[in-house]
Amino acid sequence: MVSTHSETFRIRHDECDAYGVLNNAAYLRLAQEVAWRHSISAGYTPEYYSAMQRAWLARDTEIEYLRPVRYGDLLEVTTYVPATRRALARRAYEFRISGSAELAAQAHTDWVFFDLAAAAPATIPAEIIEALFGGSEAPQVLRRAPFPDPPPPPPGAVSWRRRVEWRDIDPMGHLNNAVYLSYTEEAAIEAGARYGVTHAGSTQAGIGWAVKRSRIEYLQPAQAGDELEVRTWLGSVRQASAERHYAIFRGSQQGLLARAQTLWLTVDLRTGRPRRIPGWMREAFAPNRAHA
Repeated sequence: MVSTHSETFRIRHDECDAYGVLNNAAYLRLAQEVAWRHSISAGYTPEYYSAMQRAWLARDTEIEYLRPVRYGDLLEVTTYVPATRRALARRAYEFRISGSAELAAQAHTDWVFFDLAAAAPATIPAEIIEALFGGSEAPQVLRRAPFPDPPPPPPGAVSWRRRVEWRDIDPMGHLNNAVYLSYTEEAAIEAGARYGVTHAGSTQAGIGWAVKRSRIEYLQPAQAGDELEVRTWLGSVRQASAERHYAIFRGSQQGLLARAQTLWLTVDLRTGRPRRIPGWMREAFAPNRAHA
């Protein structure tokens, strides 16, 4: 049996978005917390890693949202390590509203075991794998799917800029992994505003936007005070969904820090079900859409 660890959290009001549901990035914050508690319960504390001059750095995260979670819900988050490879470990996460067998979301992050002194990946010690995996059999060999190449950005790609603030830095001194997801969300909102597709206008038309799936590949760390630019554009657009691409740079497109993709759905605010993207919205976003 694979070792699992679960924690239950009551969703706070400040974790919810304008639609009254748990914000997309909040899932990753909870996932990171449960991962740490799993490690600590196995005897591997932050102090242990610090003494070893080792750390876990996120390489790739993918999350799929399956049903909404709202203010006051009790959310059970379960984590386990299904696969490893020398310096990599995949941590899987399952999110369920307490008392329900149905998944609210599922995710995984590929973590690099990193030697801070050598500034290079390091082989994960066998005792850590055994403690975190917890099974009588060895974990699967981790095989990462390459991050899909996005279509080239069109002339109408939108750039959103901000300075990394102290509040967004984690104990490693880097921009927290979940904040990258918040930045992509803000860049998507900015792109909509730039082309006249605002939250207020969409709501008046009875349309909401919901993220169905996100993937982020982390390439370099961002630190407090860094000026970042998030460039975003649309890829494929279907009847009720659109794929949005992001490239996160330090400075004005100087060094790629991360890249991301999200699948957005248009939702009928009355029924909560997906609905066709209206023609006026497709036309508004046309300059921001990549051409095959």
